[in-house]
Amino acid sequence: MDMRENKTLKKYIRSLKYNIGSTEWIKNCPDQKADWLNYICSNRYNEKQVLEFIQLLLEKTDIDINQVDNDGYNFIQNALYSNYSEDFMMQLFDIAYHHGNFDINYHGDAYGDTVIHTAIESDCYTGKIAPLMRIANKMGFDPSIKNDDNKTVLDVSLNPDCNYELDEEDLLEVKNLIKLQQEKIRLEKSKEKLLLIQKQLENILEPLDEEERQQVLEATYKVYSYKKTR
Repeated sequence: MDMRENKTLKKYIRSLKYNIGSTEWIKNCPDQKADWLNYICSNRYNEKQVLEFIQLLLEKTDIDINQVDNDGYNFIQNALYSNYSEDFMMQLFDIAYHHGNFDINYHGDAYGDTVIHTAIESDCYTGKIAPLMRIANKMGFDPSIKNDDNKTVLDVSLNPDCNYELDEEDLLEVKNLIKLQQEKIRLEKSKEKLLLIQKQLENILEPLDEEERQQVLEATYKVYSYKKTR
């Protein structure tokens, strides 16, 4: 980060003090920019200002979007525990999506939760889960991940002791999004497997003459057809 960018960030932090009206924000703001992302999301400030600051931080510095705090929470999890609105959280997920490097499948916090686990279980976040999950799915979210209680996001969404705010409509959409994502992952794995088999077959065929190649292809087709009928 060059001197001009550093001055821009410092100027923005000063503006936050006045726009938010909180001297505690400036007083407690960490000295290292590496801590700013989680710090600002773990405190309930003006949503518009916070989103602008996060955009600036990600665009103008080399800050790691996957940084975690001392408890293992990333910036999205911290925001989910800080009473931010559904609209704010959707924009935050969208920022992470467009950044391109956010690890949506991270589950290294104290409970082994992904951000979707956190969204469902947090009694601080009162918005709908499905809109967040749609964005998470675009980032490659894996709904089969289990937390330290051995529960997937579907498990916690069906648990009345966990899903504080899920209404029937939201729950139904979450379940459908999980099914769609599971099918997408299954198809992607099948495609990868087929590409691997194709590569292996090409390596086998390469040293053979035309007649031998034809024999191998016919035998491979028979094996594949037999497996498909079983």
